[in-house]
Amino acid sequence: MLRQIKIKLKIDKGTYPKHYWAYNLYSILQEMLPPDYASYLHQDGINPINNYLIIPPRKYLEEQGATWVINVWGEKAIEHVLIALNKIRYLEIKSYDTRVEVEGINSGKLIKEKDFVREHLTQSNPPNWYRLILLSPTSFRSNNEYTLFPSSELIIKSAVQKWNAYAQETIINDEQALEDLIKNSRIVDYSLKSCRYRFKGVKIPAFMGSVIISLRGPHAMLNLYNMLLNFLPYSGLGIKASLGMGAVRVEEGDNGKQNN
Repeated sequence: MLRQIKIKLKIDKGTYPKHYWAYNLYSILQEMLPPDYASYLHQDGINPINNYLIIPPRKYLEEQGATWVINVWGEKAIEHVLIALNKIRYLEIKSYDTRVEVEGINSGKLIKEKDFVREHLTQSNPPNWYRLILLSPTSFRSNNEYTLFPSSELIIKSAVQKWNAYAQETIINDEQALEDLIKNSRIVDYSLKSCRYRFKGVKIPAFMGSVIISLRGPHAMLNLYNMLLNFLPYSGLGIKASLGMGAVRVEEGDNGKQNN
């Protein structure tokens, strides 16, 4: 099971937030969790908690505020995070000498794996293209290097890896199926800009913007794409999603107006 929690933040006037503040916010959240569970989160593997900041254009910031989004997988993680968040009234981002107020918390609906699978794996007319809007700096690691541009292979491999880390029942462990997913997907359009994500004194090469990915294959394969890509808003895409990178909004394409 999972929840997407959204926290409305009021930012000090004259201060414009940065996406990499999410790393600091995550650190604050960790400090409020039970020590044994916080230690568990430092273990290797995909973290059951990921977070990012939605930042409006500067001219709308005072009116709209920023939104801190936290995706949480698993009953224990959800319980710990909700208890911690209910204690928060403001957040001190000491590295940037900034204090932000919590104006409201939307704890979101509980989504069960079986319901998510039923909704996205059984459509009668699944889309054959999607627009992925990258809301925070996104990057991948390939051949021990950061990538400066996404590929359909990197997107699909990341989506499968993150889904398998979450799923308890619907696991994708067929290598041939993964190869088929990669072979039948391609990027057909994009609007990207390069950027950097500050993390522990390092500036990670990344990109933001949007990508359109086109898909081919039989009905069952298109439904599998549908499930994987629609999970990205909860799992993040690429590296360091737990620390603010790889936030994604997914827009399903109209099969009658395919972009290829």
